[in-house]
Amino acid sequence: MWGMASPASNPVTVLIPAYNEGGRIGAAVGAARGVGRVVVIDDGSTDDTATRAEAAGATVLRLPASRGRGAAWRAGLAACPGAPDDIFLLLDADPVVAARAGALLAPLRADADLAVARAEAPEAHAALARVGAWLLTGAWLP
Repeated sequence: MWGMASPASNPVTVLIPAYNEGGRIGAAVGAARGVGRVVVIDDGSTDDTATRAEAAGATVLRLPASRGRGAAWRAGLAACPGAPDDIFLLLDADPVVAARAGALLAPLRADADLAVARAEAPEAHAALARVGAWLLTGAWLP
């Protein structure tokens, strides 16, 4: 972090892009709410994703058309300006992933600038990790 506030007290915002995830977004929001404020970016869904996310306690940002996960995260980050030491967790709409969100906070609370989760099949998610790092730092990782 940037050294302004105690990392243990930094506000946490969880950003979850979702496209037609009505069947599982409620569980994902419920799991992530224990970590911090949850913002679901409804990426042009044609189902009840936004309604179910709001019912589960999330703030919902609705995009008029699907632009993809990276664009949804960027829209969420732009809509949630924070202080330099605020923590933003970029998650998937998967309840299993959201339930593990708290594990990402430990290194961030210890003053790390970035924490990237590694799924059980890291080769399947390497591209997503690179996109997340690029979104946050502007640097493309090899």
